[in-house]
Amino acid sequence: MRGFKIDLSGAWKQAERKLAKLAFLDLQELHEELGEYMIAETRRRFREGIEPGGAKWPKLKSAGIKRGADGRFVEGSGKKNNRKPLLKTGRLRNSVTYRATSDKVEVGTNVVYAARHNFGYRKGKRVLTPRRQYLGVNERNVREMKEIIMERLKGL
Repeated sequence: MRGFKIDLSGAWKQAERKLAKLAFLDLQELHEELGEYMIAETRRRFREGIEPGGAKWPKLKSAGIKRGADGRFVEGSGKKNNRKPLLKTGRLRNSVTYRATSDKVEVGTNVVYAARHNFGYRKGKRVLTPRRQYLGVNERNVREMKEIIMERLKGL
């Protein structure tokens, strides 16, 4: 029987070195980079007034809307409100931060009313606060985070 021999010892040594580097990769630094990316994305959503999926946030209600004799709001009776939602003081936008460890990265806020705006608030059938989602990950975010991870791995 005829055969041939391939010497993979050099390639195997190189693979072992790369695997050893991977084992000692500082994931906290990678998670910090991903956290910074998500903070930038969240701030962009505030600027543009959009949800992670790209839908526009509901506009603010007009100020000073009057009620009619039947108790219902009279359409067009208030001043136009051209302000962008969730930006009056900037407190919510500026409170969004991340916490990175070697295991994970978490993006969020400690502002008490944050969930009410991100998920909306209803009382019965009445919508008291419309949903204006600012936290979340979309397909583009996933692609870009994969690119960040791949760039980090290329450097090994």
